[in-house]
Amino acid sequence: MKSTKGMKNVIRMAAYIILLSLTGCAVKNTIRVEPMTLLGVRAEDAKKSGLALAGGGTKAASYSMGILSTLASDEKNALAEMTAISSVSGGGYAALFLYSKLMLGTNDPSLKPADYFKDCIPSAYQGLLPDEAAHLPDQPLCDTQTRQRDEFRFQQFVRCRQDVLESDCRPSFSNRDSDYVFHTGALFALTLGASVPNFVARTVFDWPVNLSPSRALYRAGIGTTYGLFPLTSAAADERANIAEICDGTNFKNCDASAPSARMQIKDMTFPALRRFLEQTGNRYPVWIVNATASKKRSFLGWAMAGQRDFSKYTLQMSPYAARSGLYGALDLEREGIDLLDGVTAAASFFDANQTATGQPARMALAGTQHLLATDWGTDVPNRDVGSGWRVLHALTPFPLYYLDGTMRYLSGKRDDDTRSAYIRLLDGGNNDGFGAYSLIETRMNKIFIADNLGDDKGRLADLCYLRNEVELRYPYGSVKPSRLLIPGLEGFDAYCQTFMEESEGQPPSNSKEIKHAYPITAWRHKVLLGCIRSDGFDDCAEHEGTHIDARIYFMKPTLDMEEMTKKYIDIPHRMVRPAACDSAEPGLCELSAYVLEWHLQHGTAKAIHPFPQDSTALMTLDSDPRRYGAYRELGRWHMSKALKDSRLSDADFAAKVADQKKCPVQRVGSIKAQDCQ
Repeated sequence: MKSTKGMKNVIRMAAYIILLSLTGCAVKNTIRVEPMTLLGVRAEDAKKSGLALAGGGTKAASYSMGILSTLASDEKNALAEMTAISSVSGGGYAALFLYSKLMLGTNDPSLKPADYFKDCIPSAYQGLLPDEAAHLPDQPLCDTQTRQRDEFRFQQFVRCRQDVLESDCRPSFSNRDSDYVFHTGALFALTLGASVPNFVARTVFDWPVNLSPSRALYRAGIGTTYGLFPLTSAAADERANIAEICDGTNFKNCDASAPSARMQIKDMTFPALRRFLEQTGNRYPVWIVNATASKKRSFLGWAMAGQRDFSKYTLQMSPYAARSGLYGALDLEREGIDLLDGVTAAASFFDANQTATGQPARMALAGTQHLLATDWGTDVPNRDVGSGWRVLHALTPFPLYYLDGTMRYLSGKRDDDTRSAYIRLLDGGNNDGFGAYSLIETRMNKIFIADNLGDDKGRLADLCYLRNEVELRYPYGSVKPSRLLIPGLEGFDAYCQTFMEESEGQPPSNSKEIKHAYPITAWRHKVLLGCIRSDGFDDCAEHEGTHIDARIYFMKPTLDMEEMTKKYIDIPHRMVRPAACDSAEPGLCELSAYVLEWHLQHGTAKAIHPFPQDSTALMTLDSDPRRYGAYRELGRWHMSKALKDSRLSDADFAAKVADQKKCPVQRVGSIKAQDCQ
């Protein structure tokens, strides 16, 4: 009896000592890093400009490639003028393309940034194009020999690799991908096979591993499509299987030792990017990758409504620092996060912890993803929680592994940053889907936003989230709230109030869900101009004694489809008009041919074309060279206009904003006059 009692006392004492030890390990170690640290020496730029490439999978990447193409080919060296490029999800695919080519091609004096974007117009459109198209200097009409030119290899390779979950090239414009069903079935079988070990690792225990086959394939596909450096045009041959031609003849950086061919990670790290920027005299913009690192990481979080706080839950990764407002600094090298890992984490739109989906669908989807090994997020240790807690967390099964957080809470560690032993990194679209807030926090004077996010109804929800967060978080340190003004959108301020409850700390709204807002096929302006200011004025003019904090250039895959069709397409004669191939309107030749071909196939000019807002998920899973080219050229067209607007004087810029206010993009059902010019 005494021995039993003595044993209980020993157990109690041991438990008490362990608890004291673990409690001591819970001391916050948060290292706060100021946003400006992300820029390195570029923080000292007198006038800072930034480009935000929003998320949206392959569709976002295609549009963003056009944006970057314009910067790279600009005669006034606009790429060097950019202080930073901030990306989320699919925008990061395109940024990975740019930086991987710059880093790997740095020792080749024959290559310039513009060379990575050279391409030809597909010969499949030849019968629809005017004679002028065959003589375009920057983008000639493809034929068998032209397409095989090595100078077009970079863009031809990306065209043929549009299905990122497959391993072959498909540059054909005449046939559908017959292997798609087979590959999808094989992936489904692999996913089912991984579900049992995944259940043990991720549900019975809460281990920071990712056993998702689809996630592994997704990561490899992003790296292969956008990260490989092709050396010859043979890399984009019809039906070329990357695994079979993965050698030093066809690629500079293909990893032949991998089970399936993929991009080599060597020298594709954040420290390597920093060295590259320094060695090239900092003449290229700093790349900031934006993921979400929210405070919730469990099924308890899945059941709650996801709320945004751009200043807290955005994890910003750059060559100089990685930080979030909630968790402080993160050591990317220590956690083994390279450039491809960063892009994959920021593009993990399929994950149980996503907050962008509303309830109750979110709870049902989260449970399914968690059980069937389809989580795509990344776990890293929370350095605000001691390693002893993580050992305890790893050794205890469900539901006991939730007790470590409870114990920390009871011991007084009640801040959000000590809630979990690990930090879940996932799609940046669960917080700031643009990546624009990173540019605001780093005090950019000019901010270009490429809104690639899926939005076929024109709701502009993410633009409203940004507008509301700017007002709520005081990013410019003013005693007054800052305001994001977009006068070219009718009733923008009042409209965005209906999204205010999405921001953390705001009360629920009684407003009904808005299904339609600004129709994307009746868009008056190629680029919407605006500004951020915190001085109370509601225009974008420089008043005496005041200034605007930043100019805004907002671009979106939108068109005035009626005007475009009337001006550039002759449907009765099955022909693209010569004006579409005028060099003053870059990109409209292929874009117009794409729209015309679709109309001809559907037999009526009144049919509703899915472009320019194809499904983000479906285009990511099964894209094709035609759509890639159309979105890319639309982005090129819009960014060309934005660059012109960015070079206006303060007075001319303010006048143009005022003109857009007089003739705004109107909401569905508007009764305002339609006779704007």
